[in-house]
Amino acid sequence: MITSVEMKNTDINKDYIEDKFSRLDVKATTSNDEVINIEIQLKNEYNMIKRSLYYWSKLYSEQLNEDEDYSILKRTICINILNFKYLKTRKFHSGYRLKEIYEMRAKTLKDKVSALNEAERKGIEKGIVEGEKNKAIEIAKSLLDVLDADTVALKTGLSIE
Repeated sequence: MITSVEMKNTDINKDYIEDKFSRLDVKATTSNDEVINIEIQLKNEYNMIKRSLYYWSKLYSEQLNEDEDYSILKRTICINILNFKYLKTRKFHSGYRLKEIYEMRAKTLKDKVSALNEAERKGIEKGIVEGEKNKAIEIAKSLLDVLDADTVALKTGLSIE
């Protein structure tokens, strides 16, 4: 139940300078901290579903900063008031819930973190192996003054080259 509404700035934040500029008709926050977008469209531009999903996703994603946890995300609601028939239904009111978009985004972000961690781990492992090899070469060069090349190669595990 909505008990109060606070009107917000209707511009949608741009992540990058080249992002599309968007301005909502009404952007509000309820007493439960739910974010609401109310769009009023008089003319059918044949893009309402994609446009609504775009606005919804932007309102949802702008709630988090880079280091914040998903648990702080608030419910986000889009209300479209249209002066034209857009959906193939006889009803004048339709309600929808999006359940998989958030889960897909969370999975994608977790996959990226895993990939970065794997790359970092492999880089560290490669650095250790490379460091050990360089140290062995250093030792081998210093031993060539007192031992023959075959003995140095055998004891260090390096090839004669």
